Amino acid sequence: MYQPSLPTSLRDLVAVLFRRKAGMSIVFLVTVGVAAFYVIFMRDDVYEASAKVLVKIGHEQAIPSTVRAERPMMIIGQRYQDVNSEVEILMSNDLLGRVVDKLGLDKPGPPPPPPQALFPRIRHEIKQVVRSVKEWKNEMLIRLGFRLRLTPREEAVAMLQKGLLVVSVRDSNVIAVKLYLPAREFVSPILNELIDMYRDFRLGMFLDKQAVTFFETETQTAADTLAAAERELHEFEAQGDIQSVSDQIKTLLQQAADARTEQERARITLQTSEARLTRFNADAAAAEPNFAGWGEFPADSFVGKLLLKLVELEQQRRMLNLTPVADSALITANREQFQDLFDVIVSHLRVALEEQRRTFETRSAVLLDLEGRLTALHAREMPWRMLRRAVQVAETTYLSLQKRLEEARATSAMEERKLGNVEIVEHGMAPLGSAGIRKLTLLGIALAAGFVAALAWASLAEFFDHRVYDPQTAEAHVGAPVVAVVPVGRGRRGRMLSREQTVLAGARRRR
Repeated sequence: MYQPSLPTSLRDLVAVLFRRKAGMSIVFLVTVGVAAFYVIFMRDDVYEASAKVLVKIGHEQAIPSTVRAERPMMIIGQRYQDVNSEVEILMSNDLLGRVVDKLGLDKPGPPPPPPQALFPRIRHEIKQVVRSVKEWKNEMLIRLGFRLRLTPREEAVAMLQKGLLVVSVRDSNVIAVKLYLPAREFVSPILNELIDMYRDFRLGMFLDKQAVTFFETETQTAADTLAAAERELHEFEAQGDIQSVSDQIKTLLQQAADARTEQERARITLQTSEARLTRFNADAAAAEPNFAGWGEFPADSFVGKLLLKLVELEQQRRMLNLTPVADSALITANREQFQDLFDVIVSHLRVALEEQRRTFETRSAVLLDLEGRLTALHAREMPWRMLRRAVQVAETTYLSLQKRLEEARATSAMEERKLGNVEIVEHGMAPLGSAGIRKLTLLGIALAAGFVAALAWASLAEFFDHRVYDPQTAEAHVGAPVVAVVPVGRGRRGRMLSREQTVLAGARRRR
């Protein structure tokens, strides 16, 4: 059926509100009542405690002592990865479990005494009923298999994990820690205990727990290896009479060069003496000796003096041969003297030759010995260098391990004294009020929500209600004036015409 659209005025809207005032009042009261009941009796107050922690660059971020490599230079600055690591450590379940165990949060304490005032007592009792209902619902869900049964410790850890909020302050090395719990008197002590245990917990994580023992064992092993290498090197040097191979080789090379020079000189002197002796032996059989072929002798030498005497005797003999009457006795005596001196010179040259031969042989033996020592030293140079290199490697390893041992001991000492790179900027304080939206604000929101719900209910009820409530609407629907208004009932349905009655009234008028 055709439904004409009627213009709506403010009077019509007010009429609708008055017509629906009972339902709107019920919807408004129910909404506000439920919200107020939830806020006052069911909603648990949550209290917030906050603290701030400063993360500095310290020995925890350094490369562990057990890493046997050169450590790069650390650059001091904002290291967001370190700050994020501290955030993850603070939220660790192991740390929360330690807090629960230390404070005994998994052990239920005695229930608080009920308040004496009337309204707080009523509120307390209703909360107890609500809490019992929640426990019953949780138990039913556990029995149906929708939830797992948790131990008291797991429940306490889950409560801390749910109420803990850790964030890093932007562009800084500061971490903000917030804890939300329903108990005002416990939230700040739990937060402070969590931060204190976090400082000890993180040090234990960064500490090389077995570093000192490990490096003590490794250092002792390196010391034994170094001592064995030095002992082997000392025995090798003692057997080969080695002090410094490089210096010894240099010295032996110089001595061998000098010995070779002396040998060459002795050889030349020996060859010269052999040639002179050969010439002397050849002139000994000649009638007239050749003094010029005997070579040069120093004037002050023994042979030189004897040669001067031979020259004088030769001159005397020639003078005697030039006299008119030669004295054979003088000539014979001259020749005998000459021959005696000549034999002395030859004997001297033979003795000198033997001495020079022995000198040459001695020089050759010395050179041969030096060359043998040099060859033996060259043969021992490579093993000696290998032993020296082994000593140097063992010494370097020992010194490196000794340094790491000292660093590990220093780190362990700092751990014992609880020295770290985390400082507490702000401790948690007891909250002055509950966290979140205040109750008065929630009640105001509930009033606004009740009003909106009432308007929504009135709109929906009016939209789905097709009944006629006034003559004007009836005339608009049937297109004819209303003859009379017949009341059909009292109360909520008083003074109300049905659409069929209105249509009939209009039809009679047209007839």
